[in-house]
Amino acid sequence: MNEVCFRKAQWRLTEADGQLGIAHLVLSNFLYTKKTNADDSGEHLLELGYVTMRNLLPNQNYEEVLMPSELQIKMPVDRQRTLRIFCREKPPCGGISIIEHFEVNVVPLNIALTYQFFKTMMKFCFPDNATEEELSGEGGSTASKGSKKHASLRKSHKESNFYVSLQDKDDVEIMKQRAEQNKLFVYIKIPELPVKVSYKGKKEKNLEDVANFRLVIPTLEYHNVTWTWLDFLMAMKQDSKSALLSQAIKHKLNLAHFRADDTATPNEEEKARLLLGSKLMPPESKGSKKNLFKFNR
Repeated sequence: MNEVCFRKAQWRLTEADGQLGIAHLVLSNFLYTKKTNADDSGEHLLELGYVTMRNLLPNQNYEEVLMPSELQIKMPVDRQRTLRIFCREKPPCGGISIIEHFEVNVVPLNIALTYQFFKTMMKFCFPDNATEEELSGEGGSTASKGSKKHASLRKSHKESNFYVSLQDKDDVEIMKQRAEQNKLFVYIKIPELPVKVSYKGKKEKNLEDVANFRLVIPTLEYHNVTWTWLDFLMAMKQDSKSALLSQAIKHKLNLAHFRADDTATPNEEEKARLLLGSKLMPPESKGSKKNLFKFNR
């Protein structure tokens, strides 16, 4: 069994030059344990007491990217758990790891980010994967597009210091590395998560822009899928985005309908006052249509 733990740490993510900051993380009460059996099966456990992330990119709408919404009052601070990840592995088959059980538990969170910050973080964590936006809009033939794609991949891999590159790899080594990147997930579960979301898209006005919206990410479950960690992240992002976007649109429509109802009543009363005059609309009969033509005897 291997174990890594620390009480508190600060991590500053920067660009390749080490000068321009991307994000600043504060982690506390971190614990990671790895249990390996003789048949190469094992278990992983990660627990994190508290985490905050701050956006260091210039000209951003939101600075505090991530922080827990609330802590349990009855539990001591040193025993709080913001994040818990448990993973149980079976012996690998054909060089592909088999994840028998993968579960993620998170406390309610406040999330405030921009499209630019998300794109920068994805490039930092996965430098070998070019995004669709980077490849779109490239002119020329298919061959030129492919060469540009490989050039951008080599450039991003060279500029990133998140991974240590392996030089002079033969075909067997490349196949082995690809097999190690893929994992067979037998069962994945991420329970329902309440969040307060603020998001700013890449344009000045976007349909998906929200501010301090209380939404709920539904329970996510996946069965018998062969993914890389990036594939898993993209699937989780897509499903969460679909659920959150539908909830955000409903919230906006309800707010617009509520505001329209508030303004409708005064406008109707004002029209009736202009048509009939204030004398025909005494204070006690303003809200009643039946009393408009009732004469006092």
